[in-house]
Amino acid sequence: MDTTANHNYELINLDDYIQSGEGGMALTYNHKDGKTLAKLFTKGMGAETAEREFLVNKTVYEMGILTPKPIRLVTDGDRTLWIDVGDFAYGVPEWDLGMMFYSSNYMSEQRAISIFHLPMEVLRQHWAVFAKAYFCIEDPEELKKKQQALFPFFAVKMLFIISKIHNGSGAPSEMILSLIRRNLGM
Repeated sequence: MDTTANHNYELINLDDYIQSGEGGMALTYNHKDGKTLAKLFTKGMGAETAEREFLVNKTVYEMGILTPKPIRLVTDGDRTLWIDVGDFAYGVPEWDLGMMFYSSNYMSEQRAISIFHLPMEVLRQHWAVFAKAYFCIEDPEELKKKQQALFPFFAVKMLFIISKIHNGSGAPSEMILSLIRRNLGM
């Protein structure tokens, strides 16, 4: 796929980057200057995937949720990437904590067994031990407040993941919105 003809993409040289991570859909690269991160989608994922994720991330950033600021879409001439610049930094763990909290407390039993090879009761026990140690909180009411603060992070991430699975249509977003409203007291 040659995306250099698309004027919305800036051509970059991957030799200027060092691979820093790997996920199910993409590889991540840190620029050698340490100021940017590029996300390289796996072969076979169309440009629309990068464009959609870029727009979702831009929207989340503009909502004021702490997340890297997506600046531009780029390409290496073969595959489509997008880049995070500006606010890219370590230290906003709520995105991962939110998903961990969700996975440990709200997944179906079947999915928990399939993904983690553990029943939900054991995942809940793991979360209880982890959360107390991570947040340094023993008081159940204080811990509950910390956990409630994670809901916006996992909610936005879940909506994004589900929209990817369903290509933006037919996603059970009302179910997730209901869960969010209930847990945020709305």
